[in-house]
Amino acid sequence: MNGAPESALEQPSIGELPDFFVKLPGNGPTGRGRLMDRPVDGRAGRFVVFAGSPARAEEVPSFRVHMVSSSRLRDRLMSDGAFKQSEH
Repeated sequence: MNGAPESALEQPSIGELPDFFVKLPGNGPTGRGRLMDRPVDGRAGRFVVFAGSPARAEEVPSFRVHMVSSSRLRDRLMSDGAFKQSEH
C-alpha cells in the first residue's frame, strides 16, 4: 500500500459518474456527454461527448496551442468524417 486512502484508489463505475450538458455560446445548441473519471489534483477528468452533440466549426486559436493532443484528435476526427455539418 502506498499510503493513499483506499477511496482514492477505487475508480467509480461509469454509471456512478454524471452526464453533463454544455451550451455553445451565442444561444447555440446544447451538447451532452459523460465523465469517465473524476478530476484529480485540479485537473479535469476524462470525458466522452455523445453522438449528435454540437461542436464548433472552427477552433479557437488557443486550443491548438494549449490542448495540442486534443487538437490533433479533433483534426483526425474531422478528416475521418466523425463531424457532420448541422443546420444551426
